[in-house]
Amino acid sequence: QATTQVLSFEAEAVYDAQAFSRDYRCLKLRLANGVVALAATLAYDGETTAEESFERDVSPTLEPGACCFLLFRIRTWALFTWAPATAADADAYLAARDELRVALGGSVRVPHAFAWRARSDAVLHECILSAGPLGYGDIPTLSGRTRHNADEHPETPRPVVGRRDGDEPETSNEPRSPPPETARPAATEYGPGPVRYAL
Repeated sequence: QATTQVLSFEAEAVYDAQAFSRDYRCLKLRLANGVVALAATLAYDGETTAEESFERDVSPTLEPGACCFLLFRIRTWALFTWAPATAADADAYLAARDELRVALGGSVRVPHAFAWRARSDAVLHECILSAGPLGYGDIPTLSGRTRHNADEHPETPRPVVGRRDGDEPETSNEPRSPPPETARPAATEYGPGPVRYAL
C-alpha cells in the first residue's frame, strides 16, 4: 500500500521554477519518512544531447543498494523510479511512485514514467526522446477532453503545435543551444536560492 508522501518545499520550488526556465536537465529525489526531498541536480551545459548527458552524468550514478527518483527533462519531464531488487526500500519507492507523479502534476506535466529494477532497464526510450513540448492544448478541460479536440474526436488528439523551448529539434530532439542567462534572486523567506548540487 502506498504511503502518503509530500514534496519538500525545496523540491517543489525547484521543480515548479523549471516551468519558466531551463536550468536543470535532471533532478534526483529521495524518499524518507514520507517526504520526497531534493537530493541532487544536474544543470544543462548547452553542449551535450539528452542521450550523451544520460549516459555520462545520470546512468553512472545509479547505485545497486540505493533507490531514488529521477526527473529527467528533454522537452517534457520523464519520471524514473530506480528501485533495484537489492535495495531494502525498493518496495516503498515502487509504492510511492504513482502518488509522486500526481504531486508533480500528473501525466500532463510528466507524460512518461518508468520503473527500473536493474541497470539494463535504465534506458531512454524513443517515446521520451521524441516527445513534443508541453502545450496548453494538452491541458484537460472540465469535461476531461483537451482544449484542442474538445469539439472533435477526443480519442484522436492532434499533435501539440506550441513549443516552450524556442529551438527546433535536432537528431536527438534536444536543442543544443544553452538556455538564456536569467537573473536568479537571492534566497528569501519566500523561496530557496540557487541550488547547485551534483548528481
